[in-house]
Amino acid sequence: MMSTQELERVRTIQRDIDKKITQMIAAQHLGLTVKQIKRLVKKFKLNGSQGLISKRRGQPSNHKYSKDKIEEIKTLITKHYYDFGPTFAAEKLFQLHNIKISKETLRTLRGSHLNCVNRLKKNLIHKIRLICMIKFSCYLHSVKVFFQKKCKIYFCVKLSLCGRSVGNLWAIM
Repeated sequence: MMSTQELERVRTIQRDIDKKITQMIAAQHLGLTVKQIKRLVKKFKLNGSQGLISKRRGQPSNHKYSKDKIEEIKTLITKHYYDFGPTFAAEKLFQLHNIKISKETLRTLRGSHLNCVNRLKKNLIHKIRLICMIKFSCYLHSVKVFFQKKCKIYFCVKLSLCGRSVGNLWAIM
């Protein structure tokens, strides 16, 4: 299967071989140099239209991280940097673990892996605040997340009444 750009190349190179256009015009039409057109004509004469198809099609990118490296990054983020933004998390990964990753790549990894945990955590704090005020007539002092696994959060809530600590509430969400 050829892309539209490759089909256009085939038509232009065929017109060049048939002497309907010059190599200079073909180069201008395709946005290439005359030397590149000569190379394409040579490939076309040897292999036909299959010679103009990209050899990189179906191959992974040279810059793609291995599955092991992605898993390592995901575990580090869930253990240490689950509440960091992508820029700060990328800086910390580089400083403390010597893993250089762009914030955009980290954002895509977080999008597929950690968004559900962050969304749950954000909703959790709002729900706990309401429950504390309505049911217990006391205020939320702090929420400490102890453990996260996939989309479950194990946490402890410290409650206070009139500035005094009243107790702890353990929960799983």
